[in-house]
Amino acid sequence: MSLVQNSTLHQLINDHQSRYEQYEIARQKAEDQAQHTKEHWYFTLNTLFVSYVLPQLESVKGLLAEHGFESNIVVQRKAIQAMDGSVADAITQITFSLSGLHSSDNTLIEQNNNINRLLFFTAEHSMHIHARYITDIASSETQMMYFLDENAASNTQRPPWTHTPEQHQYCPPCYDHGSESHSVISDFINFVFLQIRGKLNP
Repeated sequence: MSLVQNSTLHQLINDHQSRYEQYEIARQKAEDQAQHTKEHWYFTLNTLFVSYVLPQLESVKGLLAEHGFESNIVVQRKAIQAMDGSVADAITQITFSLSGLHSSDNTLIEQNNNINRLLFFTAEHSMHIHARYITDIASSETQMMYFLDENAASNTQRPPWTHTPEQHQYCPPCYDHGSESHSVISDFINFVFLQIRGKLNP
């Protein structure tokens, strides 16, 4: 093999090694960025859970309790490690359960507490909070919640489950009467009550 051929082969090997190293560096950077983005969205969605979902559901629970209807809120969290090494809990799901039975009803409420559930949750490969409700006779489709768009009509009449900007000063207030979350909550409660009134069966 000639010296020229050896030089060409030598250059080819060096180019391959250099390009392979560049590829690996780029791949690692892309993976790090994807992980950073995922962590960022966990914390972003956690802020939306805290600023929008929980205040509405807590207000709903209080309003229902005033009228003798028992409901429950369960919050699920996940430990997320940030790029700086710190670890914090981020909400991944909130479950709101409602039996639909009045406290004066002789039917055992305990039997129905976990039948009717409204779920707000994160989904893999999604940058939005999702919602769906599940009852003993029907389940809704999964719907994405666009909370950051819900401040568009701040002058509309506020529903009974709202919170003031002072409570969550770092996020826009969620008191749009026509918001997706308000509609989902209303639909869920209405359907639960309809099941009770209409004595609907599976």
